[in-house]
Amino acid sequence: MDEEQTTPEPARLERLVEQADKMVESGRLTAEEAARLNAAPDPGRAEAVLRDIRARHAGERLDVAVAEGAMTRAEADEVLERVRGGEHSRNLRSHLAQFRPRRRSKDESGPRSADPGVEEDRPA
Repeated sequence: MDEEQTTPEPARLERLVEQADKMVESGRLTAEEAARLNAAPDPGRAEAVLRDIRARHAGERLDVAVAEGAMTRAEADEVLERVRGGEHSRNLRSHLAQFRPRRRSKDESGPRSADPGVEEDRPA
């Protein structure tokens, strides 16, 4: 898989910050994650927050993959470490996209899995 580590462009970061409340309402972000993103003083620190968010989302998807027998826990842990290390390559995102947690009903609390740094409806 190709490695890709990027700092968000200022316009992209601004758009994410502007949309943070909507992403909390939809369950894509927790309130704490949105507050951390809003408080990030510069793109480098915002990237650290995004890396944490991506790791949470990846962890949810990797748990599905392990539960379905698509990979071992050791393999999932290796992928998660890559995400925590800042990897956000197209190949890695595509690989993770195949393992989607079940959708939560409106009655269930907590965030749903979706990477705020990736628009899922667009083809990779």
